[in-house]
Amino acid sequence: MRGFFRGIPDELVDAARIDGCTEFLVLLRVILPLSIPAILALFIMDFLATWNEFLMALIFIHSDKWKTVPLGMMYFQGQFASSYPIINAGVLLGILPVVVVYVLLQRYFVSGITAGALKE
Repeated sequence: MRGFFRGIPDELVDAARIDGCTEFLVLLRVILPLSIPAILALFIMDFLATWNEFLMALIFIHSDKWKTVPLGMMYFQGQFASSYPIINAGVLLGILPVVVVYVLLQRYFVSGITAGALKE
């Protein structure tokens, strides 16, 4: 995100200030519309990391109501036997929201990832 915001030309901000925009309006009307691909790319990566959280959930969450999908999947395996059809169904249901979010926002993902990659 830092690389993306540093890549926004100062001339755009200066032009908005000359047109009478306050700092808030510069953010709202110039910077935010330009940063939508980067923000959505960050959203996809953060959603994926949060959805797949295992270790912190294993340590801190003790209620079955708040467990993450990978933590819940861990309880499908027994010490001596595992029900693979149930595990496969759980994996499919666990990966489905991530795939849907990525498919809906994939055009923003690629442009957002590459937007802050260029060095000035």
